[in-house]
Amino acid sequence: MELDVVIVPLAEFIAVDEPGAEPLLGKPDAILIPENGDVMFYGDGGAGKTTLAIDLGFHLAAGDTWLGIPVPHPVRVLLIENEGPRPLLRQKLKRKREAWNGGDLGDRVDVFERPWREFTFASEQWREELALKVAGRAPTC
Repeated sequence: MELDVVIVPLAEFIAVDEPGAEPLLGKPDAILIPENGDVMFYGDGGAGKTTLAIDLGFHLAAGDTWLGIPVPHPVRVLLIENEGPRPLLRQKLKRKREAWNGGDLGDRVDVFERPWREFTFASEQWREELALKVAGRAPTC
């Protein structure tokens, strides 16, 4: 199979005004999380990754500024926990929801419930199944 590899000079590459990198978090000239981008939290157990991700998710869903960084508009959020016990995540999310005093979340926050701790982006089958499930949820933004 032949790959379609294209290499262009720097001047030619930067001369194209290509749309598609609107910010989910940040401003157009200072994008922290772009639409269609990936975000990964990494750290030791107990470092606060899940707490940070949940807080970010709530702010993205509400369209509320997060840590002083603008969120241009509300977006749908899917939380996938792949490490800890499900009962602890339920409790953490319940506490967060009850204490939330930010903007309206609508129904823009979803949680991957089962099968618990089995999802992996490394599996094409999992990615396809997740895409079908996510596409089946009507946007409410």
